[in-house]
Formats: sequence, structure tokens, C-alpha cells
Amino acid sequence: MLDLSLRNPLTSDFSGLALAKLLSEPALQAFAVSGADSNFTWNFNRLSHATVRARLLALFDRLVSRGCRCTVRELWILLARLLFSREENVIAPALSPSMWYSERLFEADARFVLVSQLRQNADPAAISHPQWDFRLEEADGTAPADWLVDGVVPHFDRRELETARGAAGFAALKRRFYFEHRHGQQAFALEPDDARGFHDLLARACEPDDVLRRDLVRALNLCFCPKPFPGSEDAFWLWIGHRFHEQPSRCFLANQSIRANDLQVWVPHLPRRLADAFGYRPDHIVVQYQPNAGGEICRLNVDFALWMTLQRLRDGFPRHLAAERDLNRVDAFLNQITGTNPPQSRVFMVFNNEDRLVTRVTLTNDYRQYTEVEPC
Repeated sequence: MLDLSLRNPLTSDFSGLALAKLLSEPALQAFAVSGADSNFTWNFNRLSHATVRARLLALFDRLVSRGCRCTVRELWILLARLLFSREENVIAPALSPSMWYSERLFEADARFVLVSQLRQNADPAAISHPQWDFRLEEADGTAPADWLVDGVVPHFDRRELETARGAAGFAALKRRFYFEHRHGQQAFALEPDDARGFHDLLARACEPDDVLRRDLVRALNLCFCPKPFPGSEDAFWLWIGHRFHEQPSRCFLANQSIRANDLQVWVPHLPRRLADAFGYRPDHIVVQYQPNAGGEICRLNVDFALWMTLQRLRDGFPRHLAAERDLNRVDAFLNQITGTNPPQSRVFMVFNNEDRLVTRVTLTNDYRQYTEVEPC
């Protein structure tokens, strides 16, 4: 028996075959050749181009790495919509930008979550690239040979750029640039490094190295102690917050910790017996702690949302402004580890949120006197 809920239809293994199935239908091929619908013929020919297909599937892979899913039905509807024109009551000139497959992909539709995910996480028009934006605005800014499908530079009237119509036309040009231009993948070149790094890590689906483990430990500590301190990447401290009423915690302290080397960090994959059943693309990294073989397992799934929250905190983003749902997951992971009763030490790490001071305090064996107070 196979658990098909593990399958994500957005993965290129599945969505690529679905698109190929549409394009190979004899009836659709004949309709495209007939030219009865110029919009259909135009979209069919472009989606049949290998570069356009590869870049469409790359957008789907971006969604997969961000934890997005869809039903098979929703995927079929979206792919079919890329080929066909709008409804009969929508009047638009033939081959106008609103009829392009690249525009229909991002056309708002409240019925489908997949469309909103595409608009939010995979829209080339939403990312500014000053160099390419400037060249696309110029009539001779790009060479015909670089437009891989037909060698024709799309027309854009720069005089309309300040109008709503002009802005929509430029957005359509940027989307088409991504799909059809030789350097179209540079549309996402200025995306934050952290977002691209997470996508690349999952695409490789390899075991993370020690550098990533230490970076994650440091990021987890920064969730509670936003000021780096020596050794913050060597151990995950089990912080306890102190606050008054419902105000943000004014102090965090810890005298229990887990060594970084005792945490396992890995990318999930299917068991070998199921690996050939269907394509599986991971959408998260697992951080796991198991104090004893066969004992309780403490686990934190670091998906795209949590990954970006950790990176923002690393860069100094205030904890009280971070996404509460992500911080709650980190708190739950910390509480799980605390429940395994790790040993306490005489060394306390203390963070004072008011003065933003980190102090290492060492007590005597009976915990009654200070032996050392050292600012970090």
C-alpha cells in the first residue's frame, strides 16, 4: 500500500508529465495547427518549447520548497487555463498580454489556493532587478536572438509606464522575460540569499553538513538571546523567560544546554522501498534530539517560514515582531528537550533585554554563591 498523501502533484515529476499529456493530445495538436483560435495556437507553441516548460516547472518547484501543495484537479485546471483563452464574456484583442500563458498563470482566482501561492511566492514581476528592468524598458535593450522561442523582441510602450495600463504591460513583459529570454532565470537573481539557499538545500536533498548544524544552533539561541555570544553555535541553551504581566520577556536565562553535536540535522526522504513509487520533494529540514537510544525523540521541522524567521532574527529582527506561530514551534521544541531532564550546570547564561547585555554567571557547587560574573 502507498500513502499518496506523501505525493505532491506540484513536483516536476508529476506536473511535467501532466503538461506533456496535454501537449501530446492529438485533438489539441490539431486545434493548434488549425489556427482557429490564435490565442490557443500562440500559447500551445510556447508551452511546447523546452525552455518554457522547464521554467514553468521550476516555479512549481519553488512552491514545493515553500511547503505549498495542491490537488490533481487544481493542477489540471491551471495547466488547461494556460492554453485556452478567457471566458466568452471577456473581450480582448487577439494575442493581447492578458491572453498570454504567462499572464493566465498568475491571473487572480479566489477559487484556487494554487494561484494565490504563485502570485505570492513565484511571480517574476514581483521582484525588481534594476539592470534587466531598465533594459526591458528600452526598445533596443534586448537582442532578438536572446528571445529563444521566436527571436522577436516583445513590444513595450515606455510612454505608458506611469499609467495603470503601462504598469500591467511591464509586469507582463517581465513574466514573459522569465519564460522566454536566454537570461530569464536572472529574474530571481536578487531574491534574498536565505530564500535561495533554502531552496537549493532542499533541491540537493543531501545530508546537511556541520556548518549548517552550527548555524541552526546559533539561530535557535538567537530566538531567545538576540545578541551573539562566544560559543552560541556550540550548544543550544534551554532558555527560560522572565516577564511581568503580558509584556515581552525582560530577561532570559539558562543553565541547561544540548551540545550541537548531539543534535541531528537531516533532510527527509522516502524509504528505499518506496523511492521508485513516486517522486518526493522535501519541503523542510529536521532538527532532532534523542538523549538515549530508543528513548523519546524531540523534533523540530524547519520549513521555509521558520527558516526565514530564524534568518531574520539572526540579522537583528526584534523577537516580539517575529511570527508568533514560528516562535511557538521553537518554544515547543525547547520544552520537549527540557522534558528529557538534561543535566544542569553551575554556569548560567543570562540575557538582559533592557540593557541588551549577555552575562556568563558561574555559581558554587551548592548554587549559593557567585564565583564568577563575566560579560560576554
